[in-house]
Amino acid sequence: MTYEGEFCVVFDLDGTLVNTAPIIKKIIMLMIYKRGGSYNKLKNIEYFFQIGGEKLMHAAFKDLGYKKNEDLKEFRNILNKTFIPPQYIYLGIKDLLFNLKKRGISMAVCSNKPTKLSIKTLDNVGLLSYFKFVQGSEIDLEKKPQTDLLFKLSNNLNSRNLVLIGDGEVDQETAHNFRIDYIHLGHGYGELNSKLRLPVANYDILNKTNNSSLIKILENRM
Repeated sequence: MTYEGEFCVVFDLDGTLVNTAPIIKKIIMLMIYKRGGSYNKLKNIEYFFQIGGEKLMHAAFKDLGYKKNEDLKEFRNILNKTFIPPQYIYLGIKDLLFNLKKRGISMAVCSNKPTKLSIKTLDNVGLLSYFKFVQGSEIDLEKKPQTDLLFKLSNNLNSRNLVLIGDGEVDQETAHNFRIDYIHLGHGYGELNSKLRLPVANYDILNKTNNSSLIKILENRM
């Protein structure tokens, strides 16, 4: 398939570039204890990291008098004040970004996290300068796996020549819906859906060998 515009590699954020799970879990745990609940009853919470703060808050506080706007505002305020250190970057990611930039390959981020929080996360860990554009969630746009965010991103890039790199079914379905190739990184929070279009590449970890393989695949798309 031929795509129009400059080639750009689009990355998901949480679970793909940065492992924010320990920080998010700690914030939620403190909020649950504050409400008199038990974090031990909360299972498979990582799944909700992929689909946005509203559903994450509902999963965490549905038995504790869930208040959609108040809980989400509190969570995001705490997260906004929490520094995310560079050691939360996944293994191999910084080398991958450095080598893609060195080869002149454009990169962007598309996340279900709000844009300001996405930029703040990338800035904290020292990755922001690698990306041409950062598209996070917005009030009037549907989150991934709907294509609103990716569509707005592609318009800002003036390109449909994109590849999406993510960590689970939500990103896989987003790429499927937008009809672009998907590359899966298995170090994150999600799994693949065999009923959707399968990824063109799938890596459990980004070691030196896998990084070289991935860079070659992306170079061939330019």
